[in-house]
Amino acid sequence: MMLCLETSAFHSRFTGIGHYAWFLADRLARLSGDIEIIGFDGVRFHDIDLAYLAAVRARNDAEPGERALMGRRRAFGIVRRIPFARTLYRRFKQHRFRRRTQRIDLFHAVVSVNVVEIECS
Repeated sequence: MMLCLETSAFHSRFTGIGHYAWFLADRLARLSGDIEIIGFDGVRFHDIDLAYLAAVRARNDAEPGERALMGRRRAFGIVRRIPFARTLYRRFKQHRFRRRTQRIDLFHAVVSVNVVEIECS
């Protein structure tokens, strides 16, 4: 069985939903023997294993540099002002997600994701 978790909450410092997603992924990675777990971060798919989760946790626990934080805020502010940027990003995510859904048995989104419906065959 292939399980896919939406992992975009791993990109920034953990909030409540980020902690939930990390603990869910960690518990599944430790307990699942015959379940393949992959993550979808909105752009790409990646394997979720204990090494990946340890790297995500270490990145979250590290103190971010002030310059890196300001750079992200500045870039996000610029992108927000571009007309239809959110729509284009969502369409891109849909396209990337649709390309690999044939192998996925279960998808769990922890944040609101506008993905296409998967037709069951």
